[in-house]
Amino acid sequence: MQDRDEFSRLLCGLYVVVLAVVLPLYTKGTYWQLGDTKYFFFRNVTVFCLGVWILSAVVEIWCGLWQGRLRKEVRRVKLSSMDYCMLLYGICVLLSASLSVYGSVAWTGYREWYMGAFSQLLFVGIYFFAARSWRENSVPLYLWNAAFFIVIALGLGQKLGQDLMGFFAEHAIWDWEYSHMLSTVGNINWFCGYCSVAIAVPAAGYLRSGSRIETVFLYPITAAGLLLMCIQGSDAGVIMAGVCLGLGLFWGRKDSRICRRTLALAAGVFFSLPVYGHLVLRIGQRAAYSLPSDGISPEELTWKGWYLAGIICLALYVFLLLLERTACRRGGGSERVRRAEKAMTAGAWILIMTGLLALAVLYLSRQPFGAYWGNGRGTLWSLSWRGFLQNDWKGKLIGAGPDCYAEYIYGTFPPEEMLSLVGRWAGAIFANAHNEWLNQLVNTGILGVCCYGGVFLCGAIRYRRDMAGFMALTLYTVNSLVSFQQVMNAPLLFLVLGICESRRRQRDRDENRNDGKECPPGTESPEGDGQKVQNLDEMG
Repeated sequence: MQDRDEFSRLLCGLYVVVLAVVLPLYTKGTYWQLGDTKYFFFRNVTVFCLGVWILSAVVEIWCGLWQGRLRKEVRRVKLSSMDYCMLLYGICVLLSASLSVYGSVAWTGYREWYMGAFSQLLFVGIYFFAARSWRENSVPLYLWNAAFFIVIALGLGQKLGQDLMGFFAEHAIWDWEYSHMLSTVGNINWFCGYCSVAIAVPAAGYLRSGSRIETVFLYPITAAGLLLMCIQGSDAGVIMAGVCLGLGLFWGRKDSRICRRTLALAAGVFFSLPVYGHLVLRIGQRAAYSLPSDGISPEELTWKGWYLAGIICLALYVFLLLLERTACRRGGGSERVRRAEKAMTAGAWILIMTGLLALAVLYLSRQPFGAYWGNGRGTLWSLSWRGFLQNDWKGKLIGAGPDCYAEYIYGTFPPEEMLSLVGRWAGAIFANAHNEWLNQLVNTGILGVCCYGGVFLCGAIRYRRDMAGFMALTLYTVNSLVSFQQVMNAPLLFLVLGICESRRRQRDRDENRNDGKECPPGTESPEGDGQKVQNLDEMG
């Protein structure tokens, strides 16, 4: 049975590498049908790993029953609040798909999207797999950071007209693909969804690492990721970059080291924006056409105010560093120095948050309100809400079926209303509402939204001590307000939640042992006393 535990940990570590390293880089050398390419790879690997894991558990249970020595944690499994939320969500998905009038679409998902009940159940399975099998292992996390950096480096090169992978060989520089397809992930919306989860690991590792080598290693990875999120063309990326820095400053209120590192990160991004803008102008058309016309322009990138913002962040960083060193020289520091350090930390947080709020207000003021908001999202959201209200009581309760949004909406409203969508996407077929919560409301109804929201709420409360998990959950939530589930973000989020649950369970066991209490049935650590839990945001 100990061998089965070791096997499960090894399998889980390999699966983390596949999902966080191989999947983002897997393309078959072309953007054509890239979504299908990635999804079928994800589906096949996930079904295999989950199948092997479940089979090994069944064999263990059978052997335990046959030999009369079934372990207590197998006989009496203790479920956490997150476990219950996941199970309830899976039950809602099954109920919605079983009662859907759209048949196989509810199970397999809409064509070229595949977010039906089968995929949703795979996501739930990924959570339980990681929650029960993950143990501390720095190798997958190092590889996670390395793969993220490769994705970012390729994307930054493309935005300078350098197509290192040859993906744009069949496209002219004025084609839509040239400005909207990015790195090895897909279009810029998919890229933002991927970054909403993937950037949490290097960012949290940089902010909390106690190793100077890791800090130096993770700083350029995180800064480059935030830079590309700001310039890639989707407004969601800019907002998430601001939220990421805001979270660092929020945590830095009580920890000057985190505050200083966040200020250094912000300074690096602010200084990089105009430098990158000048490079774009110097290279010429190939770089200029890589920036979407409705995104940030070279002129906005070269705005001199970015230098001022960088200088302010750098000055605050230096001042906090001097205060900290003064406190160290005085053997812990005088009360006056400590008060000054706290005041500077709070002042830096207030100043930067005010700046981020001002940028948010400026962005919203530039957006047309009503139906034209967000490239036609206003119209799409209005139709989604009206579609939900027009459904019968059963449809309101359990929805039209997982990933049946297009089937239901296009069957409910006349074509001319869907064609009224404005901008570049006029006349396009929408497989979802471009708002994950409205999409869940139409697809899985009130029950599905409540259970899905319960997963997020429970995660925010239960994993609030895990910086990487909390950051991933927050950034994903922000992105979900204007985006959707897809193969590059949803599986990764459920994987992170599973890893956080594994750490939380191990931490609870350690605290019970330290308090001299007996562990609850089903929570005994197979590692024995003294097992140290490694945080996802601490690689060493």
